[in-house]
Amino acid sequence: MKQGLLPGAAHEPRRSQPLAHQTAYTVLVDVICDINDDSQRQTLCEKEISTIVHEFLTSMEEKKCADTGMQDALGAAMTEICVRRPGDFDVIWQRENEWFEDTIHKAPSLEFRDTTFQTTANRWMTLVSSILNHFNSKNLDSVENSRSSVSTFINSLAQIFTKIVDTEIQTEGNWVEGMSFINLFFWTKPFVDCFQKPKEMDSARKSLKLLLSPDQVKRFLHSQALGPFIGIIIRFNTIYGKDNNSAWDILLAEAIPQHGPIGVRNPESLFRQLASGLNGARREDFKAPPRGVSWHLVDEMSKALELQEAGSLKGMDMEDLWVELIPLRGITTKLEMELTLGILISDETALALVQTLGLDYDPLIPLIGKIIAREETFAELLVSAPYVGRKSKDSKEWNIPAFLLKLYQTQSDPYFLVLCF
Repeated sequence: MKQGLLPGAAHEPRRSQPLAHQTAYTVLVDVICDINDDSQRQTLCEKEISTIVHEFLTSMEEKKCADTGMQDALGAAMTEICVRRPGDFDVIWQRENEWFEDTIHKAPSLEFRDTTFQTTANRWMTLVSSILNHFNSKNLDSVENSRSSVSTFINSLAQIFTKIVDTEIQTEGNWVEGMSFINLFFWTKPFVDCFQKPKEMDSARKSLKLLLSPDQVKRFLHSQALGPFIGIIIRFNTIYGKDNNSAWDILLAEAIPQHGPIGVRNPESLFRQLASGLNGARREDFKAPPRGVSWHLVDEMSKALELQEAGSLKGMDMEDLWVELIPLRGITTKLEMELTLGILISDETALALVQTLGLDYDPLIPLIGKIIAREETFAELLVSAPYVGRKSKDSKEWNIPAFLLKLYQTQSDPYFLVLCF
């Protein structure tokens, strides 16, 4: 094995190496599991399997991991051990799990820019994902011989999740890598499937509930770990549904407050990071935003654009924020009944953002063209909805006939001409 099959797998063409390594390690595990002497077999397991698992998690070169598909090879090997020798599987995984818990304990004190934990956490997740996929393909939770080991394995995942959440809460969101790891859990489908079902995950679900409690949400939304925490809330909506996430309501209220600065000019602000994080999100996963115009947001956006035109904002194109933000509006559809689909801002706010620019704003039509290129339905709203601006002598003039005339005069795109008529 060591002189032939394993070295041979490493010399396969790159596209064939993942299958070759998975086959080689599966055969190696079969040879080891055939040994009936417990002491000899467990020694070989530690030397030939456990050592490679630990190397993969800690020091294996990135290129070797990628070329060999090592996470899948080891996932298949560990699953085979769980089928043939579940006790040996427990010993190997317990050793790695205890080491990883200790790594989590030490990680928050690592120096800034130290990527050791991030690399290890990512590899741990890919290995766990591979093992869970192989477990599911063999239905191991229903195999009497392996059921106890599968339960112990899932318990260990719950312990790791709980440990990472507890540590993040203790650091009050100052450990960005930890929050990124929690976020990674919910973007890993095998873990999400596992998280929702077994009773072994009860402690992990309680930890998640604590993480998303109102007090913790408000704290984390103003912490260094803001970015990945927003990702967790967004992903929670996608997985569990819009009606079960009070954290989303708090996030909206904090991102677009009725008073105080929103931070539209600051790329690191809560509002800007939320808008960026929602790129590609589905409206049906979110509650409808509050109806009516958020004038506080409209005024701050308009002021920022005025500063840009005056040359006060260097290296920033506020029009890009219009293009990013307006497609994140909620939509009211009419089928058999009105159904409001939500996301970040209301229809009325989206209209006000455009109408407040006024028809005398030279780049208006090109800007609307960019918005419609991302979301065509906004054009229909724009040419059919009434003026939503504030009625005062200072209001910039806006009316649909004048807008359509300007559209007709400046655009040759057939889509825009159809709108005019």
